[in-house]
Amino acid sequence: MLICVVGNPDDLNATYLGWQAEQLGMEVLKLPEPGFGLDWWVDWRDDDPQAGILGTAHAEHRFDSLLGAIVRFEPAPGLPDALALEPELALTLVMERRAAIQHWLNHLPGTVINRPGTGRANGSKPFQMARLARLGLDIPPWCLTNDPLAAREFAAAHPGGVIVKSPSGLRSQVRPLSDDLLHRLDGGTTPVILQRYVAGTDVRVHVVLGLKGISHARAFATEVSGGEGVDYRFESDSRQYMARDIPPSVEEACARAAASEGLLLAGLDFKVDAEGRYWCLEMNPVPTFLPYEASTGQPIAAAILKRMIQGGASLASPGGGPLASTGRGPKASSQSEEVFHAGSSGGSARHS
Repeated sequence: MLICVVGNPDDLNATYLGWQAEQLGMEVLKLPEPGFGLDWWVDWRDDDPQAGILGTAHAEHRFDSLLGAIVRFEPAPGLPDALALEPELALTLVMERRAAIQHWLNHLPGTVINRPGTGRANGSKPFQMARLARLGLDIPPWCLTNDPLAAREFAAAHPGGVIVKSPSGLRSQVRPLSDDLLHRLDGGTTPVILQRYVAGTDVRVHVVLGLKGISHARAFATEVSGGEGVDYRFESDSRQYMARDIPPSVEEACARAAASEGLLLAGLDFKVDAEGRYWCLEMNPVPTFLPYEASTGQPIAAAILKRMIQGGASLASPGGGPLASTGRGPKASSQSEEVFHAGSSGGSARHS
């Protein structure tokens, strides 16, 4: 059995999954993103993707011989060693290389965790929160705005506290609303998300969908304590992790949310208030799971690999059937059913 680890060879989650796979007797093929086109390559025909070829300096593998791929891209991938380009050309190379790899992964037969064409709602937090609410998850009231008056009105409506988030899918630190931010809004700035602060316990739920989807999903819930501030990822070096049970309704909602985005692996973050209500903060399509498994012993990696061994293709890409490996990116997906406008200083979009 052969699986590919694609993207960032230094990602600890990918390294751990590869090591676990080797313990199960699998062959692991590491495919660093900077080496695409030099150290490894792909080629296939649009009318016969099963017969496509993945080549390296040492061997060629038919696509139908691959169990699947684990994908962990680096946010800012570099150039190949010994290649020097002007900044504009370097950026073009990195973007086209990433598009080519994503194109391949979106149409590779077998199980891909996760395909680049899935989890796209994460690119817009307002859109993602609206989708999660429609799926039955409780979302704290929020406001997307760059209007100083709207921000102050929202803060006044939630005297228990307000946090500030980035609207994009880029990793960023969540902070309490401060006078400094309000002054920046007065001077004119890009929109931000304001959200009611929920006092309570941090809980991360990792979901691994089974071969038959929601009905065979595995959920691993971890309580995180010892954190300081409002974002334990950045503000504490003394975090403690403990496995915990979650209500079946929350577990099912998490699986439903992952399936709705085509994700075989997802991480959902919650705050659990004093009344035991689970407030969903976001869903991560490329979740870090290693510290949670290492601290609690929950077999998250084993569940991921079991899903790959079980086989069965991942959900189809948004662009449709397999395409030729021409280097062109996947087809553009259809327009989303919701568009949030964050325009000039007077514009805001709200959801509660």
